[in-house]
Amino acid sequence: MKLWYRSCLLFILVLSRPLMGQALAEKDLALVLDRDPAQAIRFQNAGAGILFPQSWYQAVLNGFRQTPVGDALERENVYDHWQLTGIRVAPCMPIGLVPTDNVREHCWPEVRLVWQPIVRTTTGGLFADDRAIHATYDVFPTDALSQEELSRVIALRNRLFSYYWGFKDPNNLLNAQEEAEFRALRNKVVQRLIGNTIWLRTLNASYAGHGLRPEYGRPEFALFRSRLLTWLQAYAPAHLIKEATAFSLPAGRAPGAINGWSFIAFHGQSGQLQPRNLSILSTRDGTEIFNFGDHSSASRQQDDPRLLRTPVSAAIAQELRNSVIFNAVDRNRLLPRLADRNQILPNNTSCASCHRFNQDGNDFHNMSYFVGLPQISLAERVRRDVAWDLNWLATHLQ
Repeated sequence: MKLWYRSCLLFILVLSRPLMGQALAEKDLALVLDRDPAQAIRFQNAGAGILFPQSWYQAVLNGFRQTPVGDALERENVYDHWQLTGIRVAPCMPIGLVPTDNVREHCWPEVRLVWQPIVRTTTGGLFADDRAIHATYDVFPTDALSQEELSRVIALRNRLFSYYWGFKDPNNLLNAQEEAEFRALRNKVVQRLIGNTIWLRTLNASYAGHGLRPEYGRPEFALFRSRLLTWLQAYAPAHLIKEATAFSLPAGRAPGAINGWSFIAFHGQSGQLQPRNLSILSTRDGTEIFNFGDHSSASRQQDDPRLLRTPVSAAIAQELRNSVIFNAVDRNRLLPRLADRNQILPNNTSCASCHRFNQDGNDFHNMSYFVGLPQISLAERVRRDVAWDLNWLATHLQ
């Protein structure tokens, strides 16, 4: 999260379509894209700008060199292998740090892109390399608001951000009138985002349920892809990157045998990626209770060994036991909690814990493809978040 500055918002949204009575559904908020490289949207697309610049990719390569992954990405992949596998349209991402930080009201819309390298095998099949990058963007309130409204919502959102991320100074709390202003202006931004997301539909078909977008395999796919590129230029321009996280298996393309994955993270700053430490924040008050440094690593049997051997107080040890999957025994106990935004936020657990939703312990993918399997791995956290978002929209956009 970061404070907004008016100078960052100078770009034009070109879509702007109303909802027109169409019912929003799962495939609108969780867009699953086919793995076929011939149809892919890539880091760089002819005539549609650069979605993931070379400088970002270099930052990811540099970040993994300091981990057990080493130079695996450089050995097994190139910039052009990477393609978009999934998009999450999240209308209400919490501004705060813990579930009790009024997550249903103090929130802002976000777009999340999931990238993965997919290659053709020597036999002509498709293989998804065991790595992925998640890039997130705040939805900025451009043409949804007047200039006066724009300035006002920036000021109100910055106060909320400063409150939650700055030791909860009561001077930054919003009064009742300001709360109402913030909700009304945020909802106008969400309304525009959802209208533009409905605009991506090119079929009179059902978008209910999770799975591949229905445009694939249909004549309307070309129009959908064209619209999606336009939508991405509006909602995910490179200069508005908020943060990125990535995970990877070391070289070898054999997750069962290698049995080790590493995670790294970045802040977006002035359109570039800056490395940041990975940490776990308390679900009680948002304070840091564990810091991994510049990366964390895990196996299918357990999380980062440092969680087990680093001395912590009894209180922190108890918090970690309630928010981190240390081993297979913890998995069944904690997965329902990890899947529920009302109980835990991503900041409150480890990266590896967030990626243990699949029955196959080697599959760490939440919205991307695993090795040669044709179906996407879609984590229960994603499904539950989409259900939460649809419920939120039904109660907030009336």
